[in-house]
Amino acid sequence: MVFRFLLIVVMMVLVAACGAEPTPFPVDVIPEVTETPIPQTDTTVIRYALASNTLDAVPDLELIRESAQIEQLNEAIQPGDLGNRYDIVVAYGDLPDGTRAAAAPTIALVLPTTSPPLNNPVLQNILRRSINPAQLVSGLNMPGALAQPVEITQRQTLQAELANEGWPDGFSLTLGNAYAPGSLLIAEQLGELRINLHTLMMPVSELSETLTTGDVQLGLIAWTTPEERQQWTAEFGEENVIDLFSVSISYHAIPDLNISFTPAGWPLAAR
Repeated sequence: MVFRFLLIVVMMVLVAACGAEPTPFPVDVIPEVTETPIPQTDTTVIRYALASNTLDAVPDLELIRESAQIEQLNEAIQPGDLGNRYDIVVAYGDLPDGTRAAAAPTIALVLPTTSPPLNNPVLQNILRRSINPAQLVSGLNMPGALAQPVEITQRQTLQAELANEGWPDGFSLTLGNAYAPGSLLIAEQLGELRINLHTLMMPVSELSETLTTGDVQLGLIAWTTPEERQQWTAEFGEENVIDLFSVSISYHAIPDLNISFTPAGWPLAAR
């Protein structure tokens, strides 16, 4: 009996040893959490906005771009955007409560007289009297711009003079614009006399040469110092540098900016 009991015990132990292992309880694995990095705004970049009335009329645009991210506005300036959307906003004319830049450019028409058709003295005289500065200023949306006083000649008189000179149907000219405002309005005024004006934008460094070679027949410039104007009159003659209007440049800027100015009078901002 004892032997049988021991044999039963041994068999039970062997059976238990050969059985399947128990399934362990599942263990909760805590996943590793990686936080998504928050994009950082580069506060060293100057956000520079240009008012809508400066479109295609900023001669120092590339110089400004060297130190700022430029946005060209197409809508009215909103006071709440300063410090949020941009750090500085610059316009032609006087902004309400704005700061005037160091220089106020004068916009002038340069009329070379060595290439046809403007080598004709009669046509030169007609063209000098064909631009109405006050009418330009009224259409510019530049508060505070000042037109040069001129004696106005009636359009009918100018048209009759053109017809008598053999140009009843007008003629075409190319205007080299050194990124000065007003070219579209000048084209409108000359168009009333059937003078078709085609405009080419170019830096001021190229304009003098193209006027001399006759590749363009008129130039539109913005000068800021008497010495600068004298360079043009020395090359093309006093009567052929026709001042049209002067206009300030003004700006709003956040308080922590250091403001300097380009040679043409445009604000440069730095922190």
